[in-house]
Amino acid sequence: NAAGIFVMSQINGSVVGNTIQNSIPSAAAPRGIELGVIPGNPNTPIMSSYITIARNTIRSITTTQANGAYGIYLDFGATNANANRFIKIHNNMISGNSAGGASRI
Repeated sequence: NAAGIFVMSQINGSVVGNTIQNSIPSAAAPRGIELGVIPGNPNTPIMSSYITIARNTIRSITTTQANGAYGIYLDFGATNANANRFIKIHNNMISGNSAGGASRI
């Protein structure tokens, strides 16, 4: 997994006015912007809070894998403490994202 901008367990952050484009097509589950927690680390299980994601242009995040391609990805982890994080996401432009997908018959 790869992200153009990766914000992990931060407080009072802003991701504003960026252009994020293109990805390595063979990468699994690429993300333009990701907010996450450190998996398996008991010292930082809490997701970022009081974060603003605004006025970003995210385009051409693609993969040939079946996992998916994400413009903005929020990883809330496995704790209920991440329910109210005061995250504002507004006025972002996301276009041209694609993934290989999966089919089932």
